[in-house]
Amino acid sequence: MEEVWAWHVRVSEKEPSTRRLMTSPLMLWSDMQRCQTMPGKPGNMPPKEREKYFASVRRHAEALIDALAETRFDSPIDGIEVDIENFDAEKELWSWGDDEYDSGHIVAFNVRPDGVFKMYWDYPNSALVHTLVDLIAWTRDEDCWDRDIMITSAPIAQANAANARAIYFNCTLWERWKRHDISIPFPVLATICNVALDLGPNESLDEDAVRKQVRRYESRMNTRLGPRHFKSFGSDEDQEF
Repeated sequence: MEEVWAWHVRVSEKEPSTRRLMTSPLMLWSDMQRCQTMPGKPGNMPPKEREKYFASVRRHAEALIDALAETRFDSPIDGIEVDIENFDAEKELWSWGDDEYDSGHIVAFNVRPDGVFKMYWDYPNSALVHTLVDLIAWTRDEDCWDRDIMITSAPIAQANAANARAIYFNCTLWERWKRHDISIPFPVLATICNVALDLGPNESLDEDAVRKQVRRYESRMNTRLGPRHFKSFGSDEDQEF
């Protein structure tokens, strides 16, 4: 890692003091940790397989919405407004008594700009149709289907590939630092990846392999979003650090 930290020192010295935190060793370590987290289902599915999955989810959700219309699962979700100044949490959370289910019951509130509203006693069942509508909208999202909206599936075209984890790590870390107008040299990026993922001699990546991964990612994103929406990484010669 000697070359990595030597590069990092040179980068940090060129940054104004107001940006030092964004390029600190702690930030690099934090990004290295985060970039190891692969997206969960369905972000870990190949694009064509994922679209088939979404189509199936939409088909079944739409059928359920039609079947449950005007039932107790199709209630308004406005809730009952709460006097927050006189709010008694203990009273709201008390047990139903001896006939309480072993699993307990859910007490939910909808916090909105116009106030706090307590959901109906049978929530979330009463909002199932509303949830199904949200589910359909989720299948049409561009990305970030997992709970962590920072985890994107964009860097990996084939999530099941043997080297998908390394591709994801390299492209994600590269882009994170490119947002700060800092290009990580490919030899440095390869070293970081090999160390962070603990890749063995037969798995470790070199400069050329990492460059191809990043450039392919750039090409896919430019095709998907257009150069005006996805900032170009520039040429290899731009990596002066």
